[in-house]
Amino acid sequence: MKQIVTLICLLLSLPVIAEDKADPGKEEVGQLEVSLIYASSSESARGEAVSVEIEKKLRKTDSLDFAHYRLLGSDEQGILRSYLFWATPVKSKKPIMVSFQPVGAAQSTSIQLDLELWQGTKKILKTDPTLQLKKPLYILGPAWLDGRIIISVELLSLK
Repeated sequence: MKQIVTLICLLLSLPVIAEDKADPGKEEVGQLEVSLIYASSSESARGEAVSVEIEKKLRKTDSLDFAHYRLLGSDEQGILRSYLFWATPVKSKKPIMVSFQPVGAAQSTSIQLDLELWQGTKKILKTDPTLQLKKPLYILGPAWLDGRIIISVELLSLK
């Protein structure tokens, strides 16, 4: 009898191996890159110069036409089917962050996101853009020093 009780206690103390039910919301549906660009009329030593291709795209828009464009930082994040994620291209005392979460299912070349722009703990912008593959969305951000911050959000891939 003592052996049966010991065996039962041993079996009850073993961890229960449950079926591994993966959370479908954790499935990665794509990759997103968020970049911060400092645009100003005067030369700055901050960051590195943006590519000629990006500069040409920015100059096509009147409100984004500045003399100089410098890349301050970028952050690449996976997009999960049902979760909110944060991209922080520059980490500082009052970082500029972008939160994003899919709205509905991804299409073959696009995805709609719930996108919010934050400066520290203050929400600056909320929008629901439909991003196209390899076509960045440029957002004119807050004034900074003698210029403006431009936030670039680009859908790099979809799965």
